[in-house]
Amino acid sequence: MILTLEIDKVAPATYRAAALNQGQAVCEAGTYASIAEAIRAEAAAVPDGFAYFIEPRYQGFSAGTVTLQKAQTDASELADHLMQLGALAHDWH
Repeated sequence: MILTLEIDKVAPATYRAAALNQGQAVCEAGTYASIAEAIRAEAAAVPDGFAYFIEPRYQGFSAGTVTLQKAQTDASELADHLMQLGALAHDWH
C-alpha cells in the first residue's frame, strides 16, 4: 500500500502534515516547523506493517514514492526537492 503524505503551510515555519490512505488519515495529523520534520515524523508514525511506501506532496507537487524508511532517512533531500519544484513553478508563472 502507498500512502499519500499531504503537507500544507499554515503559517511561517509551520506546516501541517497528514499521512492518508485513499483520503482517510492513517494516524493523527501533526504540525511541524519544517517540511523535512513533517516527512520524517509522519513516516515514523505509520503503524508497523500498515504500509511500506509513502508519497510526500507539497503545493501540488510530489517528491515521488519512497519507502517509509527512506522517507525518514532522506527527509531533508525530499523536502528540498519539493521546495525546488515549488520555486520553479512560481518562477515560471
